[in-house]
Amino acid sequence: MKIFLATPKSMPIEEATQVRERIETFVQEVYPAASVVLASDEFKRMSGAFDGWAGWASHVATGVDYATRKLQYGVVILPGPVMGKATATIVELRLASRHPVVMWDGKGFQKVVAVNTVDPEDYVKGWEALVASQVH
Repeated sequence: MKIFLATPKSMPIEEATQVRERIETFVQEVYPAASVVLASDEFKRMSGAFDGWAGWASHVATGVDYATRKLQYGVVILPGPVMGKATATIVELRLASRHPVVMWDGKGFQKVVAVNTVDPEDYVKGWEALVASQVH
């Protein structure tokens, strides 16, 4: 299973790599073949194939592998609750199509159920994930 780790552009690559390694180790205990792809790596690999951020976000959120007809990414993982516009778009598209999104809390995962707009003018950190325990 391929997993998309929605690390923000502002996260230093060394930190993003450490988070990816921790999550991959954690997930591989249950899914040995799982691989975690950093957002920055996927963007470098595929952004030119789409017309801007919206096309790329749609590809990440709901894109299908042409050979297997399965989602490109089995799950999207957020490294924390705060996110920018592109990640918020990915999460909203995933949730609308009923595909899993979870947030890593350093020890495990929490199911993301919604995105809250905090400041729509702040494209770097203007949105936050709401997890199941926050919604009543």
